[in-house]
Amino acid sequence: MLDKSLRTDRLASSPIFHSRIFIFCATINQVRRMSLPTVFVITGANKGIGYGIVKGLAEKLQTAIIYLTARNEKLGRESLDKLIKELGDNRHSDIRFHQLDITDHTSCENFASYLKKEHNGLDVLINNAGFAFKNAATEPPEKQARVTIGINYNGTKQVSDILLPLIRDGGRVVNVSSSEGVIAGRYSDEIIARLTSPSLTIADIDKFTRDYIKACIEDKRRENGFPNSAYKVSKAAVIALTFIQAKELKSRNILVNACHPGYVNTDMTSHHGLLTVEEGADTPIYLATLEGNGPTGKFFYKRKEIDWSVPFVSS
Repeated sequence: MLDKSLRTDRLASSPIFHSRIFIFCATINQVRRMSLPTVFVITGANKGIGYGIVKGLAEKLQTAIIYLTARNEKLGRESLDKLIKELGDNRHSDIRFHQLDITDHTSCENFASYLKKEHNGLDVLINNAGFAFKNAATEPPEKQARVTIGINYNGTKQVSDILLPLIRDGGRVVNVSSSEGVIAGRYSDEIIARLTSPSLTIADIDKFTRDYIKACIEDKRRENGFPNSAYKVSKAAVIALTFIQAKELKSRNILVNACHPGYVNTDMTSHHGLLTVEEGADTPIYLATLEGNGPTGKFFYKRKEIDWSVPFVSS
C-alpha cells in the first residue's frame, strides 16, 4: 500500500486534480458573483445621454446598483432625485449618486476608494462624460484643444486607469465616443497608418494628441494632417484607447467597446439633435449588458459594429 503522503503528493500533481480545482474555484466565483448585485458606474450622468443611460439601466435591470456620477455634487443630487421620481414604480435597481470629476485625480481616487470599501470593486464602467465647444466659440484653437482633449481623452484615460483594476472579471467597459472620431478622410495617410497600427500603444495616442495641440499652436493643423476640430481628435483618441484597453483586459473576459450614440437632442448639440436621449442611450446600454461571449475592441452605432477607418454614413 502506498504511503499516505506519497498518495497525496501524486494527487496534488495530477492534471485532473488541478482541472477539478480550477472548475471548483470558477464555480465558487460564479456563485459569489450571482449572489452580489452588479455595480454600474456612469460618468457625466446628471443630464443628457448619461442620464438616459442610468434611467434605461434602472428600468431594464433587476437589483443592480447604478452610480449616477457628476462633477457638480448639487446638480448630481438634484438629477438623482428627479430621476427617482420620474421612474416611480418602473425603477427596478438601486440608483445612487457619487461625486466624480474625471479630470481631477483626487476625485477619481476618492471614488475608487469608496467603491472598493463599499462593494469591493465594480462590474461595469460607462465612460460617458465629455465636452464640446460650441461652433461659435471664440477661444483660440490651442485652448479649445487643451480643454477638449483634457476632458474627453485624458479624463477618460485617467478615470479608466484608476477604476479598471477594480472591475471584476467578466465585467464591461463602454467608452461613449462619436462618429466625429471616425478617421477616414480627416487625417493624413501617415496619421491614419499610426492610429490603425496593430502595435499602437497608449504612448502613441498621447503623442497623437500632443502633435495636434502643437499644430494648433503653430497654426498648422491642416498642413500637419489634422482636422481643425479638437472634438474630432479627442474622440478619435477615445476610440483608439478602446482598442488597447480591450486587448489588455481580454484575459479577464472584460469586454471593452466604444460607440457613437447618434446625434442626440442634448445641451451638447444645442438641442439640434434628431434622436431622443433614450434613443442615444440604447447602444451604450446594449454594450454594457452584452452576453459573456460578446464582441470586444469594436466601435458601434445603433448596436452594429462599424469601421472607424471608412467614411461614416448615418442610417
